[in-house]
Amino acid sequence: MDSTPDRPIASYQDLVDYLNQLNADWVKAMRRMSPSVLMELLDRGELELHHYFASLDPEAPARFGVAWAGEEHSLNWFDLGREYTERWIHQQQIREAVGASLLSDRAWLHPALDIFVRVLPFTYRTVPADPGATLRLEISGPAGGVWTLARGEESWALFTGSPTEPSTGVDLDQETAWKLFSKGLSPETARQRVHVEGDPQLADPVYGVVAVMA
Repeated sequence: MDSTPDRPIASYQDLVDYLNQLNADWVKAMRRMSPSVLMELLDRGELELHHYFASLDPEAPARFGVAWAGEEHSLNWFDLGREYTERWIHQQQIREAVGASLLSDRAWLHPALDIFVRVLPFTYRTVPADPGATLRLEISGPAGGVWTLARGEESWALFTGSPTEPSTGVDLDQETAWKLFSKGLSPETARQRVHVEGDPQLADPVYGVVAVMA
């Protein structure tokens, strides 16, 4: 099967537009299928997909880079993590829509959050700060955690844990966090739900963070 795009992909927006068109094409085509046929296809396809994922070396180069993290080349573990977050988000949104219990236990949500936060160095790539400046991101709740974005000589880097004296602290609960990273909250709403200590300007990019293809 030829999976070559039918159009030039020269920018992030080109890629997003291409993926949106692919999704729209599949939605239109699958409307001709019955629910039972769709379920059968999913059951068979997902099993084969999981076998393929299990065969990959996590430390080997992935076929595609994680674009929302600004990477042209990524390792398989990151690309698989991105795939997990996509599936987790859609499952969470469906469950919210039908009133089902959410996948918010630590076993489900913490891995998603740990992948989401890896967008921060790319989000902050043009944010000026003195070397040594740090932003502590603390997500509260059973699935939460603490991560630190630190400014080096030329770029920002992400670490797990908290510095002794962060330049700025950003605190939010786990529901706010996953909705913020997946465009489920507007920046204005996020500002009302996020607590900042220290330099508020250094925290501003957090309100526009996006860890999905959008």
